[in-house]
Amino acid sequence: MKKIITSLVSIVLLLGALCPVCAQEDNIEYLAGLEISNRTHFQSISDQDFKFPSSEEAIKVFRQGKKLLDTMERKITAAPPCAQLPSDLAAYKSYFSTVDYHEVVQSALVEKQNDQDLKHYRDFYNQIVWKEDGTPDLTKAATAKAYLAFYYLVHNQGKPSRLKVGRIDEHFPLLGVYADSFKELQEKFGNNDAYLWFTYQLYLGEGRQQMIPQEYDKKAEEIAKQMLYNDFKKYGFTENQVDQWIDFATSWNNYADFRKDKIKGAIQLVRDRGNCYSTIFIRPARDQYRTTLHEFQHVKDSFPGLTMGKNSLVELTTAIQNIIVSDIVYRRTHNKISDDQIVIYKYDDDPLGVKLGEIALFFRNLSEKYKTDNYAQLLLLPEATEYIENTYDKFLENVVFFIFKKEGIDPTLKSAEEIEMQKEYNKPLIRKGIEEGLQMKNQEVFGRP
Repeated sequence: MKKIITSLVSIVLLLGALCPVCAQEDNIEYLAGLEISNRTHFQSISDQDFKFPSSEEAIKVFRQGKKLLDTMERKITAAPPCAQLPSDLAAYKSYFSTVDYHEVVQSALVEKQNDQDLKHYRDFYNQIVWKEDGTPDLTKAATAKAYLAFYYLVHNQGKPSRLKVGRIDEHFPLLGVYADSFKELQEKFGNNDAYLWFTYQLYLGEGRQQMIPQEYDKKAEEIAKQMLYNDFKKYGFTENQVDQWIDFATSWNNYADFRKDKIKGAIQLVRDRGNCYSTIFIRPARDQYRTTLHEFQHVKDSFPGLTMGKNSLVELTTAIQNIIVSDIVYRRTHNKISDDQIVIYKYDDDPLGVKLGEIALFFRNLSEKYKTDNYAQLLLLPEATEYIENTYDKFLENVVFFIFKKEGIDPTLKSAEEIEMQKEYNKPLIRKGIEEGLQMKNQEVFGRP
């Protein structure tokens, strides 16, 4: 019996291929590192890799940052007001005959930028979460973002930094917006058999990557691109700005994994010489916009420096998002499918797999009901937990039936107690297979250690 189960676990759990981490030649690694540094505005700050400090150490940075803020405010208050242009046409002509037009415009632009910088850093300071003992709570994403903002401000001698294309740092609006929810999800369900199984099946199963038939690729990408535009619009990005990020992400020369077409996309953490930020890689491919949505979901869910444990749920939220997006795209390429109709995808009839069409509809409805794409928050809801646990229990039952049939036993002749005993016996073996698969993905990802 154990031999049969072990064989079964191999069949059931080894469904998909992980994105391999390849050994890279030294010169390629050097060129990749050099390209990352050049393209992401890297500047050496210290001799040490970046680490988030203790709360007490963070207070010093926040105090220094507050002094710099006060200095910025005094400079703006003390600066002479930008000249007011005359409203009378004759006076207007006379005015511009006596002043340098470019100086007037430049003065106005500098004044406007200084006001924006001051407000930007004030917002960072106001979002710090303070604990009851008066120390900043660096476990909260908002506090960690504020720390990075003032850490760089202090090291730049008070010169503000701003958002730059390709550099995912504290200025990037999507960064860590759902990180607190994901942290709660990981803490609550990171050791839960059902959630781990669900993660493995959705992320590593074959079906997710094959929901959209290849002949619909062009139309599917047009739809996914518009979904990407709409998502970024909520955070203040224009379509042109989104295009700049896509152009950046898809135009790397020396990143070995992408050169060899081994992975579709990744978020790369930079923590070298006092720096802490990330950048994004997308391999130009038939599904690059769907891949981009996936990677930016990681950006929303986590924060620079976070290393997930061996049983990480880091790909659960992104897999659910992928499945919902693919299901929406599929429906829009097949106009006759109603919104409440479950689509049957390839492998959905596998009793030892999952039904992607059903999952897509369930979580899309849940997202619409609660008006959020914070999938970590949705996965904490009792109805989501019930759905996942029921789906897992049905899988366990199907495994038992599979084993009985393999032994030539009619499952209908077994009592409910015998079936439950067999399910409990199988759980540790299935869990072991899941952990081994997830450990292959146990690498430092976008977040904090």
